[in-house]
Amino acid sequence: MKEINYCGFGKSVFIRPPFWALQSASCKIHDDNYKKGGTEEDRLTADVGFLKHMLLDISDMPYQRKSRAAFSACVYYLLVRTFGWISFKYHD
Repeated sequence: MKEINYCGFGKSVFIRPPFWALQSASCKIHDDNYKKGGTEEDRLTADVGFLKHMLLDISDMPYQRKSRAAFSACVYYLLVRTFGWISFKYHD
């Protein structure tokens, strides 16, 4: 069975951010919010929620691994904020 990659770029299952397996649930929630769409404010809410969920996902990790995962989450958040407009379903 093919594994769904909610954290990938586009339809790619080969390009994944670090820690994607741990953050897959956060990515799915974010993808669902993007499919629902809305205004630019809705997109910002979805993206900030995405970062919060990713940081919660790593909260029980050992410190050294957690710091790398938090850095990865922040970089991924910035990428989503920069390029997410391409995938977000805008409507009033």
